[in-house]
Amino acid sequence: MTGYEIINESEKIGYKLELRPGPKIGLSLKPGYNPDPQEAERLINKLKANKENVIEYLQLDDKAAFNKYIEELREQNRYDPRPDLSEDSELWQTVLKEAEKQDKQVYSNLHGCRCGGARLKTEKGQLKLIPAIGPDQFWKNKEEWDQDRKEFLLPYASDIKEIFIKVQRKCC
Repeated sequence: MTGYEIINESEKIGYKLELRPGPKIGLSLKPGYNPDPQEAERLINKLKANKENVIEYLQLDDKAAFNKYIEELREQNRYDPRPDLSEDSELWQTVLKEAEKQDKQVYSNLHGCRCGGARLKTEKGQLKLIPAIGPDQFWKNKEEWDQDRKEFLLPYASDIKEIFIKVQRKCC
């Protein structure tokens, strides 16, 4: 959670955050609010864990804070555009970082696969790209996947294989 998100979540449950000399963060409850104690404690813990980032945001005006937040999101999504698919997120981050170093087009094509919900799995000691195919998925059927695979992955098969081998050595 970024400092921007912590500030917004705090305001939603009735807290006002202010920058104080030191630099310190002042936390006060707005009149008429009575937040759930567990939710308040959770946010305060996040605030403590991300104090420096929250202070950076409090030093900015609203527009600059929003722009900083967008840049942070871009950076987070750069190496895994699907953090909601958490079980293979670390693998994707490693694969996309390696792909970006090697070839921008391969990086873009693999990034697109991840956006579509593709997963990475290790099978028999080899890293495999597994598409998400189904009615509620980006690829509705195997034919759609096969077409994208043919267009975006097969022309770069040797590069992708090399990336997967490097990643396997690092983490699998």
